[in-house]
Amino acid sequence: MAYTTPRTWVTGETVTAAMMNAQVSGNVAHVYALAQTKTVMIEAVGVEEPTYKGTVHRWIVPSALSGGVITAFDAAVSTAGTAGTVIVQLERNRGGTVRDVLSTRAIVEANEYSSYTGTPGVINSTYRDLMTGDWLSVVLDDHGGGGQKGLYAIVTVSVT
Repeated sequence: MAYTTPRTWVTGETVTAAMMNAQVSGNVAHVYALAQTKTVMIEAVGVEEPTYKGTVHRWIVPSALSGGVITAFDAAVSTAGTAGTVIVQLERNRGGTVRDVLSTRAIVEANEYSSYTGTPGVINSTYRDLMTGDWLSVVLDDHGGGGQKGLYAIVTVSVT
């Protein structure tokens, strides 16, 4: 349910179930859903120009994110390049089985700083769930080559 701007109650007003659902239940559910969403930004490549392809960063899923699902993935660079595109995949390794989390890779276009303005990653619903001990890898499919520097992975997880 979407957040509803709280109303100003009037003395003597008869409160209905619909009012309470909109003002209390709906807003509590909205705030609870926001509290369950965690966004992590990982520095995959420091301030230098990424001049290679392949896995540039890995991290293990902690128990706090176990049972969660990846709901969004974006990539960013600290210095925009003048040519080429940066293309990034997110992989999940569970027990030695590696799967692409993204059905469409995140793309940072030339002269841009993030896939927010380029192409955000599209999550493959089959491989979005997380368990303690899964490994997530940021994989650079194309480094751009136009002077881009730094690489950041931005992963949003909803934990229920």
